[in-house]
Amino acid sequence: MMSEQQITPQSQLDAIHAMLDESRHSVRVDGHTLTIWGVAGGLLCVVGDLWITHENFPEAWMRALAVLGLVGGVLALAAGLDWRMTRRAHQLQERTLSFVHQRVRRVWWYLMGLGVAMNVGMVIFGGGFLSYSMWLFLVGLALVVQGLFSRQPLIPLGVAFQVIAVGMLASGVEYVALRWITAIVLGVGLPLAAWMLPRLESAQAVARHWLAMGGWLALMTALSVASVSLLRATSAPAGAEIPLAQWRAGGAVAQGPAVLALPPGAALPLTLTFNSDALERPLTVESEVKLTRPLWVEMVSGEPGARLRSGAGPWRKSLYALRVRQLSFRAQADAEAGLRLQASMRMDVRE
Repeated sequence: MMSEQQITPQSQLDAIHAMLDESRHSVRVDGHTLTIWGVAGGLLCVVGDLWITHENFPEAWMRALAVLGLVGGVLALAAGLDWRMTRRAHQLQERTLSFVHQRVRRVWWYLMGLGVAMNVGMVIFGGGFLSYSMWLFLVGLALVVQGLFSRQPLIPLGVAFQVIAVGMLASGVEYVALRWITAIVLGVGLPLAAWMLPRLESAQAVARHWLAMGGWLALMTALSVASVSLLRATSAPAGAEIPLAQWRAGGAVAQGPAVLALPPGAALPLTLTFNSDALERPLTVESEVKLTRPLWVEMVSGEPGARLRSGAGPWRKSLYALRVRQLSFRAQADAEAGLRLQASMRMDVRE
């Protein structure tokens, strides 16, 4: 009799609201999901650029097919394994996948497929420098979408991914460094997040969620900075220093290590080759560039090695990071030729 008296319209409304709230936040990302996708992404970052090269695939369409096969295949395997383990985990725990969870999972798959398509497009049309930042931003977007329907702190985690993606572009680091930063964030960051989420799920304080993910972001930033420093750092090469004048006079040692010293104002030959389907044959332009500061280059068997030193800076590995800042092409009327073509390009070169 007492239990019947306790059931009031207000208590029934509260129960209905609780069920609706639970259904709106029914998405729960299991730890194996983040681990599988993180390991797959990290391995692709490490292996992809080592295998898909201009030497192995000289044509753009060949590299595009290789990217589609490798990246698409690995991510498809990751999606299949994740889905199978998720269903098995829910069966063992006697839980069901909610309608919202299934639809949000499809959004994740769609965003990963979009990333593959954009990656293939970058191989064909250019813009590959943005590829790693694009992947981190898409992963962050997928986490934010899932966080809208979850009590887990997925929104702060997704925002942290997007902050890293934008920061990578703003920092101007070399392409090789971007690859290793992405490998660390995916291969280490996602499994770490998988370990953190169950410990934060019981905490309802939003501030605690953002604070924890801020710590995660700080750790990923520290690991990224350390990886870039290790990538660039190197010791001074062995071998005698050879002035440019002696090198030109034929006094350089053909075998063994040496250091070529280039003074400020030294003129270095530069060969530019332009090719297009509109040209009968490739166009080659010979010019020269002058150094504004001294440069020391490691020489191995008469060829440039992997280390150099610029000005008063330390010895570092040469990554030859090139970034085209501006590219323009226009045609003007010419009294004799009919048309005069003008092309200009601004390129930033970082050692």
